[in-house]
Amino acid sequence: MAKKLIRLGIAVVMLFSVVAFSGCNSGWQVIEPYDGDHTPLQLIMNADETLAIESSHFRGLDILEMRRLELRASNDGVVTIQGNVITAVNSGFTNVIADIETRITDQQSGQVVERNQSIVVATVYVINENTMTHITTAQELKDINTNLSGHFILMSDIDLQDYEWTPIGNLGQRFRGMFVNPYGFSIENLTITTVSQGDIGLFGVIYRGSFIYGVILEDININTPNYDAGIGGIAGLVMGRARIIDGFVQGEIVGGGRNIGGIVGYNHEGFIINSRFEGFIKATGTFNSNEFAVGGIAGFNFHISARSPNITNSSVNAVIDGGKWANVGGIAGVVTYQNSIINASFEGDPTMLTGRRAGTKIGWLAHPVFDGPINF
Repeated sequence: MAKKLIRLGIAVVMLFSVVAFSGCNSGWQVIEPYDGDHTPLQLIMNADETLAIESSHFRGLDILEMRRLELRASNDGVVTIQGNVITAVNSGFTNVIADIETRITDQQSGQVVERNQSIVVATVYVINENTMTHITTAQELKDINTNLSGHFILMSDIDLQDYEWTPIGNLGQRFRGMFVNPYGFSIENLTITTVSQGDIGLFGVIYRGSFIYGVILEDININTPNYDAGIGGIAGLVMGRARIIDGFVQGEIVGGGRNIGGIVGYNHEGFIINSRFEGFIKATGTFNSNEFAVGGIAGFNFHISARSPNITNSSVNAVIDGGKWANVGGIAGVVTYQNSIINASFEGDPTMLTGRRAGTKIGWLAHPVFDGPINF
């Protein structure tokens, strides 16, 4: 079932890419919605796929004429560039920067002006299994902690039944790499009942620029009722525009932390896209704070933009018990801006959401302060 859901999520992403950029002969995927301003394309590309950059890709710029277009990559070796064509080569991510000379309509004066600019036109994540570390056993999965900037690809189902799991990365040593699962393998029976420090999940802390794609966690059992930390199925804490895409988590999470989520405990400017949680979440803490947050996708979702989303195309079917004090949301317990969540759904029984405030979408909205839950 989980693998079918992940494939469905990929199909949805591909649909967005076809609608937005029909005519490009590549299998790359657009992984973030367009928010109306000029924001770079966010793309997943497999090795040897190509993308031709055209003036239409400079979204939000009213370009009348493109007089010069030169492309360069911020990270060497991830892609090659010939003319206006990007070719995916090695695993990793890079910004593609365009040096352009254009005639545009100035948004303030309405006048046609000539302008020279250097602008990031795309952020590209390349999956190349030949240049990634293959993960086929539980021990190899654990050993990611010895190379937190590496690029990893899951190549087999893994059963963690005989392990007390130690999360990958912590606040002092954060995961900064890539972990991808393009073939739909499952990680089963992840169990965490004993902890001494750090945030909790498959990953403890995922940091800026990291890329987590296609993770499937089945029958997880996180049971740390007396431990205060960020707790999530995939990660306890996500930071600085790291991305979790096509994540699926199924199982039970019981924790004493103040930020608990089915996918991520505390999401600080990360992006969670095409993800789903199924199961049971229970908060045992007694924090008398508006920041005590429990949600099906994220506990606390901090996003600085009032307009652009960072949780998209995600769904939850769960029982969530926040006790007396937690703000409980079917998608997120607390968010800074309501528009940070789009195209999401809660499929469970609304009466099975309990807490200080409990809404099928959001438990408590911080900006502007709304002293009540928000339902779909």
